[in-house]
Amino acid sequence: MSHLPAAAVVLIHRQLGHITASQLISCGVSERQRKSLERSLTIERVGRSVYRVPGMPKSLESRAVEVSLQHPGGFVTGPSAGLLLGLRKMPSAVRIDLCVPHGAKVEAPNHVRVRQSRLIVPEHIRQLENGIRIATFDRLAFDLATDLDPISLSSVVEQMLHRSEVTTDELFEIAALMWSPRRPGAAVFSKMLLRRHGGGATESHPELRVLDRKSTRLNSSHITISYAV
Repeated sequence: MSHLPAAAVVLIHRQLGHITASQLISCGVSERQRKSLERSLTIERVGRSVYRVPGMPKSLESRAVEVSLQHPGGFVTGPSAGLLLGLRKMPSAVRIDLCVPHGAKVEAPNHVRVRQSRLIVPEHIRQLENGIRIATFDRLAFDLATDLDPISLSSVVEQMLHRSEVTTDELFEIAALMWSPRRPGAAVFSKMLLRRHGGGATESHPELRVLDRKSTRLNSSHITISYAV
């Protein structure tokens, strides 16, 4: 990368080997110089005016950077976002979950799963220092309702609450905002919130399972007594 300006090198390292055409321009690289860098294989085009330095390590995080730079109107969500944020009970993510506005035409490679949403607001998106555009924790919790079974979803929400990444008020607010009988996961997410135990967040998945079993036994006992009367 010796032929690149220092500012471009800093950006490339921060963005895990990636840089956009507009960022190259802002760093003082002309179009002619950029084409020369491509010919010399200093950088390679990976799509939608995004370039990558060959030989830089590839990972889930670096692929998420690449997708975010290519689609600035969307954001990473679902299990891939959960893995990036260190959340438990995530299924293995072989693809990046990219949420884009409904009706958007997106040409995505095989490692990207496109989701469309009629409701995308700036408050639901965070931009990390490395360039990844990712769902806020409340939006991510809602989106995960389409990917996880109910107990796993509850476990992830409890982990978010325990880590103080989100509040119960924020979760109820996102449920009210996103609710639609036709929106995937809306009913599951709302039911999960309404069934949630009182008090503080549980610290682990096994603790949640114990509380869930106790709640189930209490509900069954209540039903039996009611029928006996």
